[in-house]
Amino acid sequence: MVLWSSIINVPDLAVDFFENDTPHGYAKRFMWMRHLQAFVGKTQSCQLNTIIYDGFAGAGVYSNAWDEDIAKYGSPLIAIRVSIEHFITKGKLINRFNARASIEVGPNDGVADYRMTNYSIRVYLVEGNISNFNKLVKNVGIIFDLYAIKFIRKKRSTDCVEIFSADDSISISCRVSHEKFENVDPPHIFSSDRLVAFIDPFGYKHIPMSHVSKFVGLRKEIYINYMSQFVNRFFNVDEEGVQKLFGMAKADIESRLLPYTSDRLDNGMALYKDILKEHCGTEAFALSFEMRNIYNTRLYHMIFISCHEKGLEVMKEAMNAGTQNPTCFALSDFLISKKGQKMNLRNGQKDEDVAPVIFERFKSNQSVSIKTVRNFVIHDTIFVWRKGTLKNLCVNNKITNVLSAAGQHPQRRGTFPDHTEWFLTFAAS
Repeated sequence: MVLWSSIINVPDLAVDFFENDTPHGYAKRFMWMRHLQAFVGKTQSCQLNTIIYDGFAGAGVYSNAWDEDIAKYGSPLIAIRVSIEHFITKGKLINRFNARASIEVGPNDGVADYRMTNYSIRVYLVEGNISNFNKLVKNVGIIFDLYAIKFIRKKRSTDCVEIFSADDSISISCRVSHEKFENVDPPHIFSSDRLVAFIDPFGYKHIPMSHVSKFVGLRKEIYINYMSQFVNRFFNVDEEGVQKLFGMAKADIESRLLPYTSDRLDNGMALYKDILKEHCGTEAFALSFEMRNIYNTRLYHMIFISCHEKGLEVMKEAMNAGTQNPTCFALSDFLISKKGQKMNLRNGQKDEDVAPVIFERFKSNQSVSIKTVRNFVIHDTIFVWRKGTLKNLCVNNKITNVLSAAGQHPQRRGTFPDHTEWFLTFAAS
């Protein structure tokens, strides 16, 4: 066992694993970061164990960049930084990120036994490339150093290293494995655990449904890259690979594609999403986000699956912030890099844009519960739920009456206190 720290020049040790970042790559990681921030906060506040799994971790740093912006890192270091900053915020600790001072680390007897399960946030990073694996181990250590957090490194084998926070206020453990994704199962999830997995391969041959399906179900969420363009290109060429991807025979895939009404590229994504939902074994919720390249060609879809409606809400907030298209979850490098579209990563929806969509759905209806309206917005539109939209409808006389279950009006028009359920009457036009 080695008690580990560094006196380093960070840029010299940083490792490149992609030469250039792209708008779609940054947006993909931004949405992962936004979802993780909420996932970590919610699970920790409920005193659950937070399990984060990254199946194609890479080296963790893009273009030799050590930056304040968390989303500029690769997915594994985003997970580490989000976890550390949760404890900093929760404990009102000093945020020392970017500290360049050397750290004196001596023997630490404060932790009697170093095990992954002794920590409330556990990060599992899997990387198949040996060079990236070695660099990732170093880069995780650098992140701890940049926050001035003491840590312990244990080399379990030549292909497995575990890193533990040695600070009692930062309950984070991390296992870095040199292995192929399809050979590493998720950890067993107990009733007090919640898992979120990020699966971001290049291509589709290393994500067989037989393995991916282990990451969906109760107490699990998955954010996965479905390489739409590759699957479409090789659909009639690589029969074995496509069958493994979908987990069924080619004839069955083609049969199930028939009811879908879009083109084959989108149809394949929709089918893949449905198959993942079926593997959940219970009611499941799904979202997808389309990414286009510099030529405005569809590259891939990010798909999110959760059995928990709160998980859906949280990821929808992230995708709503990430989309550059007002009518669907999508981003095009072409529009940003070639057409000058400004990349806007925030929840910028306006109540006046959402209100007509709600009104069109519920006009002439009496006694519609706010819960029904909320479910419509969350499950059937691109928008996120905001009560301010109902106030807009009231001000514009599109909602003509508001009553509680007991037949009482709210004290102020356009307000809907949470202490009771409210029922709305919509105008006819």
